[in-house]
Amino acid sequence: MIAQLLTAHPVTGAIRALTPGLLREALLLPRPCPFELLPALAAQTDAPWAESFALAPAETAANICAELTGLILAAPEMRPDGIDPSQMPDSRAARHLAALLDLWRALDGALPEGLDTIRRAIAGEGIPLESLPLLDLPLPDDAPAAIRALRAALVARFGLAPAAALQAWQAEQAPLTDGAPPGCTLAQVQRHLLSAAPPVLQDDSLTVWGLRDLVEETEACAAIVQKLIFQGTRPQDIALLLPEDSAYHRHLARAFSRTGVPLSGLPQPAPERDLAGEALTHLLSALQTPAPAMAMASLYALPGMPWPAETGTALAREALDGRAQPRWAAAAEGPLTEITGLIARPRPTDGEELRRRLDRFAALLPDSELRQGLQTRLNLLRPFLRSATAPDWALLTALAAPRPPEPPAPLRIIEGVSVIREGEPPWRPARILMVLGVSDGRYPRPPANSAMFMDSEREVIARATGLRLEGRSERLARDLALFRRQIALPSQRLVLFCPRQGLDGSALMPGPALALIARCIADPAAPGQPVTEPESLIRYLRHDPAVHHLCATEAAAPATLLPTLPAEGMVQLGSDLLMLRQTEDGTAAPQSPSRLETLLVSPLAWLLEQAGAGPVEWLPQEWDIMTAGTLAHDVLEHLFRPGEPMPSDSEIAERTPAIIAEAIRRKAPFAQGALWAVERDSLTREAILAACNWAAALRAMQAEVVANEVGLRGEWHGIALRGFADSVLRLPGGDLLIVDHKKSRTGQRQDRMQAGWDLQTELYRAMLRNPAPRPPDAPPGPFAGANGRIGVAYHLLNDSGILCHGIEIAAEGVTPITADISVNALEMLKERLADVGAGRIRLNGDEDADFFSKTCKFTPYALDASPLIAAFTIGIGDPVDEDEE
Repeated sequence: MIAQLLTAHPVTGAIRALTPGLLREALLLPRPCPFELLPALAAQTDAPWAESFALAPAETAANICAELTGLILAAPEMRPDGIDPSQMPDSRAARHLAALLDLWRALDGALPEGLDTIRRAIAGEGIPLESLPLLDLPLPDDAPAAIRALRAALVARFGLAPAAALQAWQAEQAPLTDGAPPGCTLAQVQRHLLSAAPPVLQDDSLTVWGLRDLVEETEACAAIVQKLIFQGTRPQDIALLLPEDSAYHRHLARAFSRTGVPLSGLPQPAPERDLAGEALTHLLSALQTPAPAMAMASLYALPGMPWPAETGTALAREALDGRAQPRWAAAAEGPLTEITGLIARPRPTDGEELRRRLDRFAALLPDSELRQGLQTRLNLLRPFLRSATAPDWALLTALAAPRPPEPPAPLRIIEGVSVIREGEPPWRPARILMVLGVSDGRYPRPPANSAMFMDSEREVIARATGLRLEGRSERLARDLALFRRQIALPSQRLVLFCPRQGLDGSALMPGPALALIARCIADPAAPGQPVTEPESLIRYLRHDPAVHHLCATEAAAPATLLPTLPAEGMVQLGSDLLMLRQTEDGTAAPQSPSRLETLLVSPLAWLLEQAGAGPVEWLPQEWDIMTAGTLAHDVLEHLFRPGEPMPSDSEIAERTPAIIAEAIRRKAPFAQGALWAVERDSLTREAILAACNWAAALRAMQAEVVANEVGLRGEWHGIALRGFADSVLRLPGGDLLIVDHKKSRTGQRQDRMQAGWDLQTELYRAMLRNPAPRPPDAPPGPFAGANGRIGVAYHLLNDSGILCHGIEIAAEGVTPITADISVNALEMLKERLADVGAGRIRLNGDEDADFFSKTCKFTPYALDASPLIAAFTIGIGDPVDEDEE
């Protein structure tokens, strides 16, 4: 903000950049008032941004704070009194400016960080403890009025530093800006990046490397630096220019640590988390029932909670599986039961009730930094928890948001590779500069559009009030000038690294920096013309024959080969894997049809599930096909109950919305929010249509509903089975029909059945044919006395198709499948069961996905059940040329 003002110490001559902290200490100024913007914004209910603040308080507050800071700096005395927007015509800009001035006055003297100190220095306040003479350097043309006023006030108070101090500083700065000697490509780029000049042919002083992503960038950068040092270059003669991205900082530190090359000036991570802010934020989210699963999981697993870390992990897994208050937690004693009970209770209806719950939660925590920090943070919320009205959840969440501590200043050492961040100027000379992350959106960053003022509106404000508010063009010009200054640093060589994709796999374009540099380089085919395709300057590191000479420092010893996966794909584990899960009497636990389908597709995925080692993804809950299917099943279960009359179409239309609402409350509470209104309405329409068509089909088949969501137990091929059938119908003549409702269409399911790869319904039929013995005192089941045939059917909800096998049904809408629908699936399942019973796991091959989708006619979801499946797939790890991909 004011770092462009430099002061020379009157005794030592040391040159220091001016900072608010230095001003406050040198002038013995009082500490500024706390700057609390959120309460002031909440009180402005008629401001132009009131609706935006209600929806996104944190984001809106950040934007308003930036605009308010710009307005304060544009006022020479940094006070709102002399600003009169009444001269402006009634317009959007006038209303926004008036609202900003009202906010400024409402803050009652409190200003954003650092501005209070600057205002007091401009006013001549304070008792000088040391003199602050400034170097006689001109300010940039776009410097804010307040910075100009500060310079004038300090010069009037302390004068200018001696000319000798200015000359000494300029001599020190010259190596940072002199650049390369004339005659090379680098010198041409440094001198004419932002101006017109005849292009020159590219030479070795400028290199542009293309790499896969930032991980490969940092590793290649570390290898090149290691080679340069091996050849005699000093580490301090090399500088790195990095994006303001913690991922770059983290991966660069790791890559250079492996090579043993020290870094000087790398940003350090924050030393600790704001656990109190995290706890309060997660708790507020969890109390807004229906509680988001991720909020509850994060709260349970937070360090400092009144239970061991293992218990927190177990609770988090339960929450992510949809059990916010598991039975074992409710049966426990102490804080565990009470905290889970606090979360499970209905949402607080007023501020007083919410305050009591928050205070009780804090009281249940052990006496620690978390508890003390939480009580301090609760004090910020108390003024908004005294009313009997409903809590303002958005405002409370914004006030509770984590505020991580400032990271420590970067450690700068002499014998280390210099690190320069994207937003800072060079701080020591270098012969070689390597720029990482040269992609779209960096060097320079595109200035963001302001939600407050357009650039044309800023011009109107300047003419009417004299206030020069910084706009997009000024920010872009400043950032371009900074980038030109950064690449002016090296005296010998400039290396650019252009990633082709982000860490998420998205494609990245080279960006404006390469386009600016390309203007200075001549096209080899037309030397008098600049390069027209900037990407032609990129040499892709993986395909360049010079890479070995670029990175290798010495002959490397042969690497130790890692164990390879067995070529035949069979892993011997040595014991009956069906016994990993056991019943109380020591026998193998029953397998469900869905788990056996997983075994069919991927024995490794089945093993991970059998051992309880499946992944638990920390992802927000979302509306997907599984959610829609679960809710649609609930509609059919409640509309078509055993022993009740068949509902009419009008009854179905009337009852379905309430059934879906109740099902969402029980099974998908996150979907009660306004965000999912479209999905709820769409599902309601689809469910009504599917239920009406199902009612018509039941009438056509003259079928009676015997049971819904009925638990079945039985045996097949020597193993115990257990599962739930969606519905069982009794047909005329006593035959039974097992129905599986699917939220899909008929086509793929019909293809799978005709190919002989269906599995689940055949296993349900096996459980009915060979039921497990019932306890002697158990009442007769719903199928007692049934001695007819047993058929199976799929009811496809998306197009109301019915695919039937095992019984001939002459009814409209029912498609008979005469082929043996499960012959191939059962044969393979027998092989799989023999393998796991003998302790063998057959790993998947890279051809399995195509086999199941093209030959078996179904999507093999089990192959995506865990990242370990792909990692242990035979053939996946074979090297593949990127160009062939």
